[in-house]
Amino acid sequence: MADLGLLANARKREDRFVQLFLMAGVLMMSLRSLGQKHRLHDLADDLRRERDDLSLCMCGLQDALCCEADADTSGALAYHLRRIFAAHPAPAPPRPRTSRPLARAPPSCSVVMPLSAHP
Repeated sequence: MADLGLLANARKREDRFVQLFLMAGVLMMSLRSLGQKHRLHDLADDLRRERDDLSLCMCGLQDALCCEADADTSGALAYHLRRIFAAHPAPAPPRPRTSRPLARAPPSCSVVMPLSAHP
């Protein structure tokens, strides 16, 4: 009986029910867009962190290679590395953020094994 009253009321005020369903649809689409906006911001933050980690890694690798080249007595390796690094510089190290500590520090020269010690 309540269903008949609802259907009869819906027929009587058809324009109001259409308006209600349209407004509900607009609200649902707005909520979906808001969720996508936050997802995009999260993805941008993830990409920024990944870029910063890769920059740190590249700087560490360049430092390690330079230390290894300094150990070479002929200076040929250092010369070639300087040319390569001048043509393809590493990205600038990331700015320190207060919300999250840096993942790792670049390796120092004392940790790097000489090329002759590698198998």
